[in-house]
Formats: sequence, C-alpha cells, structure tokens
Amino acid sequence: MEENARDGNGASRGVADIIKHHLKMPANQYLLAADEPVVKFRYGIDGRPQAKNNIIGAVMACITPIRSAEEAVKRPRTVKEEYCVFLYSGKEDYEEQVRVGSRVFREMEDIQEFGIQVEVEGVEKHVVIEWYVVSDWKSLSIMLGLVGPTGNYFCFQCYCTKAQITNFRQDRPRRSHEKTAQCLNHRGDTKGHQRLPVLKIPWASFLVDTLHTVLRIGGKLMTQFTGWVIDQDQADKMEKAMCELGITTFYLRKEASREGPSTYKWKNLTAKELKKVLKMLPNKMPNIIKNIGITSEVRIDGLHDRQLTLLLESRGVTKIPHTLPARKILLKNLTGSEMVTLPGREEDEDVEIKIEDLQELWRAFSRIMDIPRQPDLHHTFKQAAKNWCEKFRDTTYMEDITPYIHFLGCHAGDQLEKYPYLHFVNCETIEKKKPRPDQTLPPGNPERWRQKAKQVGRAADADGESRNLRKLAWYRT
Repeated sequence: MEENARDGNGASRGVADIIKHHLKMPANQYLLAADEPVVKFRYGIDGRPQAKNNIIGAVMACITPIRSAEEAVKRPRTVKEEYCVFLYSGKEDYEEQVRVGSRVFREMEDIQEFGIQVEVEGVEKHVVIEWYVVSDWKSLSIMLGLVGPTGNYFCFQCYCTKAQITNFRQDRPRRSHEKTAQCLNHRGDTKGHQRLPVLKIPWASFLVDTLHTVLRIGGKLMTQFTGWVIDQDQADKMEKAMCELGITTFYLRKEASREGPSTYKWKNLTAKELKKVLKMLPNKMPNIIKNIGITSEVRIDGLHDRQLTLLLESRGVTKIPHTLPARKILLKNLTGSEMVTLPGREEDEDVEIKIEDLQELWRAFSRIMDIPRQPDLHHTFKQAAKNWCEKFRDTTYMEDITPYIHFLGCHAGDQLEKYPYLHFVNCETIEKKKPRPDQTLPPGNPERWRQKAKQVGRAADADGESRNLRKLAWYRT
C-alpha cells in the first residue's frame, strides 16, 4: 500500500519482480537466449472517468513486454500481459503521480541503468531492460512536466508554438532533459517546461499512443461534420444515417440548459463506433448535407471549439469554459442571438468545401491510420501523413488544426520509422483492463453481486458465479 496516496487509497508492486516472473515463463524464455539479452518493456498510464462526468476516478499504470512488429502480427498481445505496477484513486496529475508512483519510477530508473539478474534452469544472466513510455498526449505532458496541449509551446517533442501549428514542413529544435533544466533555470520564457520529468529515461522514448491519435483526430472530423449538419438543419438525416450504420444509440437534438439558451447536444461515440463511422459515414455524406458555402453569418451551434474560443476571446472573455456546449451558451448570452458573424469572411456564392473533398479526407485518414498495423507499408506513412495534414488544413479550417494533427504531420512518421512495433503496444489493452463505471459493484455480500450480474444478463456457471462476476469481485477487492 502507498501511504502517500490520497486517503491511503493507492498501491504498487515491484517492477523487477514482475519482469523476472514474465521472463521465467516457459513461453518467454527464448528472450534470454543471448549472452546479455536486451528486453523491451512499455510503460503506460491512463485514468478512468466516472460515469456521469469526466472527473478521473482511478489511475492505472501498467508495463507490458514489447515484441517486434513481425512477431506481434503473429502473436498479438493480450490483456493478461498488461502488468499493473501502481493504481490509485485520485487525479491524473503530476503531484499525485509523484506521490504514489515515485517508488516505481525510481525502480524503473535503476533497472534501466543496471539491468536485472534472472536465473533460469540454474543459469543466471544479466538482462538489459529498455523502457518506452506510450500514452495519450495529456499523460505524456504530465509525466514530462510540460504545460500540455493547451499551452503556447504545446508539443511534447519540439518547441513549436500555436502560431506555427499549421506549418508541417518546418524543422524545429527538439526537447531533451538538458534543455528542460536550462529552461527551468531561465527566469523568462520556460517554453512550456513547468517541472522536471517524473522519469529519467531518454526523451525520444516518450511516444504518443496510436489509439488516441485515431480517436482525437477522428473526433475532430466528427465534430466538424456534426457542426455542418447543425448549420444546415439536418439533424434527422444524421440520426437516420447513423442508425443505418448500426449505431442506434446516437442522437443529435436541441436541449435546454440551466444557463438559458438551448443548444445542440449529441452522444459521444465509443472507440469502436468512431472507427466504424470514419470508414462508413463518407458514403452517406451526400445524403445528409450539401456543399458547405462561404458565409459571414453562421449558427453558433454549428461552430467548432477553436472558432468558439476565438470569438469569445475577441469579446473580452478571459476564462473560456472547458466544454463545447458551455462555450456556445456563453456566446449566445453575449450576443443575444443564435447567429454570429465570423470575422474575415465575406459572403460569396462560391463553394468553400465540397462534399467529395470531405469524403476523400475521411477515407484517406482511415487508410493512413491502418498503415501502422502493416509493417510492409511503414515506408509510406510519413509522407502520406504529412500530405493528409496539409489537405485537412487547406480543405477545412486552419483554426481546427489540433496538437494531434501537428504530431501526425511532423513527428508520427519519424516515430513509426524508429519504433515499428508502436501500434502493437498502444494503450488499447490498458483501456480493456480498466474497470468501467458500469462495473461498479454494490456494497454488501456476494449474493447481491450475483443479483447484479443476473440483472445485466450474465450467465452463471455451476458454482453460481460467472467469469465476469469474478472479475467484478476482483475489482471490488
């Protein structure tokens, strides 16, 4: 147990013990064939949101062995190979990670520097361990002590600023541990550095997760399209198209708010649903909306997050609401209207975005993000990703370029070239390992847990406990 955790609600275990246990398994002893074998392990961390809001309820850090891309294709990684090293209830921030995970971090650094001794069948070998950190952008920024994707120096790999985010062909200085110390000692601009990294492993070993890259950029495409659907008043057609794709729980409707004006809200898609929509919705786009024309006056409900932020800042708002609906409601209250004039635009009969261009943009993104799982196509990824980002910028809006799009166009190709196994060690298994909010058990005796399992349709075995029920009991403990 970790006494430094909030309310003492945290625990960790020995990293070296886990690695030795893994290497001693008969199926893994081939990794020790060399005189001084080198074994790679991925460290990843992710938080679990609560059911009704986005407050982090639990944070899980795991390590998992890394296979080569070719071996990973033949033998995919499983959830059982995701070894939890610490777990706590609290926030996904720097201070809490240091309090709960400091013992784990120091052990990982010692293992990296000195390796470990493993004895198999009476033979003791010195094993070199290489660490790689693979997580989403927020987690990486926290671990590296950076300001994060909302800051001016937003990128965790280079010193790109928000003003340069639309340029995908400019080489910029890369971050490092040495430059971090220099920036923190500088009294002026720290260039996004706030604290020292929690781990002293090579800076280049901090990698963005391919799963979250798909989700964040795919989410931006979905948000854009939903905004145009709202602007053209085609919510019914959007719901019908989603239903035809098999996503029957999707909705897009106008709802009242406590702050006054009503605003459109829609159901967020799961990762599986979003991947399906990215591949299949382009075929239905012409039946939902028309070409998007240039107009100076648009519906507030159809605006994207960055557009809303710029409009609110131009009206003197210093504290921008975090959620998209809250920004729309605030802008409606400030303007007293459902419409707003976008600066720098003049009404014209010319079409700004054609549906066929939008369709190709979506299809190309799906093709590009399928490349990391195909090692024989890796050589095409870098140029294809850069071209896609420039096409996104030129086809839609420059203000919609996000940090993940910057990363895809400027760093993802180099990262995949150096670490071809990246897709096969992403955070998908951590997501599956984490308990979901709907897996929370009611307090009381096991009989109540059995009743809970039956209510959600889980079949019981001969002992009266299903496999999922035993999993729930494990989460409970």
